[in-house]
Amino acid sequence: MKIVCDWDLVVAPLDVAWLEWLVKVSGDCVGFCESVKNVDYDLTKYFPGFREKFNIDPYGFLDNPHLYDTMGCIKPMANFLEGVVKEGDNALIASVTKGGHLSSKHKHVLRTLPTIDFGKGSGNGFFATKEKYLLPCDIAIDDRAENLLYFPDHVVKIYYNTMYKDLYLEELKKKPNVVVTGLYNQAETCWQVYSMLKERGEINV
Repeated sequence: MKIVCDWDLVVAPLDVAWLEWLVKVSGDCVGFCESVKNVDYDLTKYFPGFREKFNIDPYGFLDNPHLYDTMGCIKPMANFLEGVVKEGDNALIASVTKGGHLSSKHKHVLRTLPTIDFGKGSGNGFFATKEKYLLPCDIAIDDRAENLLYFPDHVVKIYYNTMYKDLYLEELKKKPNVVVTGLYNQAETCWQVYSMLKERGEINV
């Protein structure tokens, strides 16, 4: 079985690091309730006038070539990916990568998933791409509905739910084989879906 999994906000807490940086630079006290899905992905909207006040690009943090060098991870999802590979299946990490932090992100993947063999012929891999749907798989996991819309109908599409508003979610729900996680215990839902397909022997690729 092959699983295509997004990285940012699913395994890497990029939003947490960005928010901490914005708060540190601005001195503003900004926080969100993670149990309500009403936050904008663009966190700069909660720091009006940031660029003018501090003469710093609020998006500059995301262009840091060392962005992932000291970043932690969302451990339950890391455990899930390592677990499915231990079961003999494959993990394909697919993530949109901007700026010059490709190397930093790749190293973060290897550091976060040390038990997974990403060598040639292993069946596991890291792909810096927007066209995730071109990767053949049985399960696709992403926190953005837009990235799941174009996967083939037979692929089980797990929407990794977060506190962020998503304009494409309702459209995704109309597609076949869609599972929407709760705002908590997302990894548990991934395990449940994976185990169900494993038991049924529903391997489409």
